[in-house]
Amino acid sequence: MDTKNQLVNHKENPIRKWFTNILDKIKNRFSSSKLCDKSIEDEINREFPNESDQEEVNKLLQELLARNTSLLETLNIRMLDKQIVDLFGKAKLERIITDELLQKDILELSTEQLQTYAYILNYNLVDFNERIANLYTFFCEDIDLKQLQSLSEKDRLKAISIILSNREFFLHDLDELNNYYETRRKMCKQIIDNPKRAEEEYEKILILKMKYPHFHLYFYLRCRI
Repeated sequence: MDTKNQLVNHKENPIRKWFTNILDKIKNRFSSSKLCDKSIEDEINREFPNESDQEEVNKLLQELLARNTSLLETLNIRMLDKQIVDLFGKAKLERIITDELLQKDILELSTEQLQTYAYILNYNLVDFNERIANLYTFFCEDIDLKQLQSLSEKDRLKAISIILSNREFFLHDLDELNNYYETRRKMCKQIIDNPKRAEEEYEKILILKMKYPHFHLYFYLRCRI
């Protein structure tokens, strides 16, 4: 066999092909990993200018990645801010940072709204996954935390139960607490007594919902009582 044919056979050898593919995959993974590391490092430095904060974020990130290697696919690095970590705790934070939309909503809250959200999220908690699925961040936007904490235990539990369980007729603010069920009853009666009008109003609500994603039936009907 001539030298040329030997070279062709050598290149086409199945074992050599398999070995070459493995080497290529390792090389590509290493390259992409380095690029990813550099990208994350740049993002951390951009979001956390203070060197000590950068060190804390890097340390926490490595800890989280050790338990969830896919974390970077969903994580918003701003969620590793110390204020947010302290409010939720690492265990709950690990669940939150798997949800891109939830992170976005949380990061849009003011400091006061964020504290209210965290307080309600953690209040007498039994099942965290159930609680976080039922608590939308905008439910807390107009709830005054100090006013909520100053309520009696009975009224505080009532308010938080309403916030967690009523997606359409939700509690806009705590001043509505005493008359909440009567107000909701009147709203429902309007719908039952005037089904045609309710249908027309529903069409308007759909348009408003498209324009304002956080719009809810409660705001709309409450003005018509």
